[in-house]
Amino acid sequence: MITCYVKILLTASILILCYAISYLPLILIQSSLPFDQFLTASLAWFLLVLFSLPFSLNHFLQKIWFFKGKGKAITPEELESLLMAVNTIDCPVMVRKKPKQYILTWRYTDQHWSERMAIEGITKSYVLKLKVSQSTQTLKMIDRMQYINLDLSPIKVRTSWLLRPRLYCHTKCTREIALQKLLSHNGDHYRFKPQEIKSPLFTALINNGWNVRFALF
Repeated sequence: MITCYVKILLTASILILCYAISYLPLILIQSSLPFDQFLTASLAWFLLVLFSLPFSLNHFLQKIWFFKGKGKAITPEELESLLMAVNTIDCPVMVRKKPKQYILTWRYTDQHWSERMAIEGITKSYVLKLKVSQSTQTLKMIDRMQYINLDLSPIKVRTSWLLRPRLYCHTKCTREIALQKLLSHNGDHYRFKPQEIKSPLFTALINNGWNVRFALF
């Protein structure tokens, strides 16, 4: 993990340096350009950087934060059973299936867990998108956060429509394989942190042979 942190830091630094170098030609010809043309060209350069930087970072992030699965990968059907079985155990995590992806988040619609979240003072709920690529047996992990209002819990829980992008890379892989076992520890131990969902899932996927990538989108 430390190696990945160093690589992404160096990559981001080099990328920013390359963008800065790309601005030098404008600086060199600034004196020969009317001010309005120089301003227009600078604005175009800024917009290009603004829109391309997230895509560039996401590309390098997926290359660097890639983890190969251990052993033979389970089938997509077994993967679905593994993930959806989380909904049958006594834990604060719920899983929803969508076309080519799964959504994991806290079970804030359950009275017991919404009350626990309110006690912990939770105002933001973690959402983990898991995009499936069957051809490469790879799952892309995408972190999101949404605001949550538990003031009227358990009568009503309000959540924001907008999912804000985040990146949580602090995960660890243990020797455990059963996702259900990893998630079913004592409810009093949960602090509703992103790693409490992401680390067990990461462990289960890697130990069941599926590759994992971290991504921004």
